[in-house]
Amino acid sequence: MPRSPLLPAARRPAALVLALLALGARPTAAQDQGVPLDPPLPVQAGPWAVQVTAWELPHADPTWLTEEVSELRCTVQVQLAPDGSATATAEDCPAAMQADALAATAAWRFQPAGGPAASPTGPTQLRLRYVLRYSGTIGAMTLHAELDPGAQAAGEGLQGPAGLRLVHEASPRKPLDRKLSGKARKAGVEPAACALRVRVEASGRASEALAETCPDALSPDALKTVLGARYEPTRVDGTAQQDVVDVVVDYR
Repeated sequence: MPRSPLLPAARRPAALVLALLALGARPTAAQDQGVPLDPPLPVQAGPWAVQVTAWELPHADPTWLTEEVSELRCTVQVQLAPDGSATATAEDCPAAMQADALAATAAWRFQPAGGPAASPTGPTQLRLRYVLRYSGTIGAMTLHAELDPGAQAAGEGLQGPAGLRLVHEASPRKPLDRKLSGKARKAGVEPAACALRVRVEASGRASEALAETCPDALSPDALKTVLGARYEPTRVDGTAQQDVVDVVVDYR
């Protein structure tokens, strides 16, 4: 899903109207089995592929949003065993949201991509995200879940039900690896990994970049590299969208 601006944003408008519009309102997470999905949806996971067969949205509290915060994102890491049992951990989640996010995640149901007949070994891992956002346009809040269906399903235009968005983030079409020049080595520049933020347009071209962590000697080349690269754009329910993503240029 498109993220916050590449550069720091000014204060967002206060939530004057706190009507909660959970897109495609769903039963609460108290229902242990979640909302069934038929057919199941693919989920990007590793090392073995996964389908989600039921899902749920958390309870949402309008007081979580303030004048300073008009959007909250809660990322949950799920470790799935071959028998379908899951362990969820809130990785990047506001403290106020964690309990409700984990309760909702407990209602999700997963299975190996090959269905019940598949026989994977060892655990696999996936991430899902809950997004609570205030919209000044409609003067209300929205709540939805996001998960990554993988590049193939995203490219085929797969869509989720209301309230569950299938989001595959933009990524470079080729690795952004660079070899240190002889001149740089003679100048004492050491191999390094440069972390950058890049705005990727729906066309797959980069329009803006910002070096977040990068040696000064490598920063100009890293910026040139990411701006010149081609990307698979972020797709939300199959539709290409502008997004801001993190990339790494590895100098060796």
